Amino acid sequence: MEQNKVFKTFFDCVKDYNLITKGVDDKILVACSGGSDSMTLLDCLYRIKDRFATKIIPVHINHLLRQEATKEAEELAKEIKRRYGLTLFVISCDVKKNAALKKIGVEECGRNLRLYILGEVAHRIGATKIALGHNLNDQAETLLFRMTRGTGYRGLCGMKPISDKFIRPLLFVEKAEIEAYVKENGLFFIDDYSNYELCYDRNILRHKVLPQLVKINKRAVNHLVELSKKSWELETFLSRQVNDIIDANLIAQSRDFLVFRSKLLEKDQFLAKEALRAVYERFKGSIAGIDAAHIENFYLNALAKRFFKLQFPHDVVMIKSSDIIFVSKKSFNVPKYEFFAKNGINQLPFGLGKFELKALKGDVSALTIRGFREGDIYMGKKLKTLFYDAKIPQVLRQLVPLVALGNEVVFLPLCEKNETFFENSSLSFKINFLEGELYSKMIKREICNKSAS
Repeated sequence: MEQNKVFKTFFDCVKDYNLITKGVDDKILVACSGGSDSMTLLDCLYRIKDRFATKIIPVHINHLLRQEATKEAEELAKEIKRRYGLTLFVISCDVKKNAALKKIGVEECGRNLRLYILGEVAHRIGATKIALGHNLNDQAETLLFRMTRGTGYRGLCGMKPISDKFIRPLLFVEKAEIEAYVKENGLFFIDDYSNYELCYDRNILRHKVLPQLVKINKRAVNHLVELSKKSWELETFLSRQVNDIIDANLIAQSRDFLVFRSKLLEKDQFLAKEALRAVYERFKGSIAGIDAAHIENFYLNALAKRFFKLQFPHDVVMIKSSDIIFVSKKSFNVPKYEFFAKNGINQLPFGLGKFELKALKGDVSALTIRGFREGDIYMGKKLKTLFYDAKIPQVLRQLVPLVALGNEVVFLPLCEKNETFFENSSLSFKINFLEGELYSKMIKREICNKSAS
């Protein structure tokens, strides 16, 4: 009876969450520790491989934590070959040595190495999915683990059936059901005694905390998992709200920087902080390394001050400057832009705007359209001094558009009207500057405010 229930729950998860797509996921790497979870996962995936035209590739990672681990890996490989005709790839890594080098716990190091190795192997063999054997009880343990360490609603989401390449088809199957499935089907499995050692935090939760919670309410594990599902729904809803806020306030973006209207800080406090977190994630590609304190610090100061700068982890800097929020790497320098002028429309990069130039005499290609550079002179004064006196942040200076003859700046819209006429002995032209949003919201407002003060 348990056999049918386990497979049905497994298969429903595959279908409901579209874990495997026929014709696309033609290779699936299966993380095979040899425990009852991974052996049940392998067995269930093997049963549906022909239906999805999928090749199953089992991989075992030997952490070298136990003397008998190498012999067990050999026995596991033989059994998988005998029962399924599949070749088990065995990869060894010294987790204790790596943990010591990185100065982290063995448990954390083992998890990180597993995910890294599985990702690398999947990439090399062209596997589109990596199947993991996490079950319902693992999910409950994950929630408890995160709650004890401190977490928000994202942490309460726990694990999901699919995240990037990783799939967890057994996520809604209880551990007791898996154990029954293994027994009824006569599956080989390795009972790793380290899973019972209470020197590991997860084992304490598994063998001490959860059993006590089940005594209080026999459905405690299920209720914890239901909480994670509700958190998924909340995360999806808030993600839409936050992305709408970000997109509505996006001024400019490139591979090297993002610029937003600081108006997003005026939203509800919770949504504003979530937007800042999402801005970091959009720029960096991950929120790893930042916590609530980073977001809180920037939010409170940026809301209260016209200018505030904060360095986040992983070389990321956020700058609140008047009406904008500028995000870049700390090491980032605004790319210099410079090109020869032409008669007609001259488009500037980064959403700065464009120059409309009409030549009246001479060759306008002698002019360069660019940003600030050392040695520029404007109206007989060093442009660098003008910027310094106005306390213009370094990050903005090279974005200020100008027209120059050599180092002599002949048109600086920032300090002039946007339309002017220039003439000397060999050259005359009319020029009109059409402001882009990045210029008007970020540069012009910033400099005007600083000059006024």
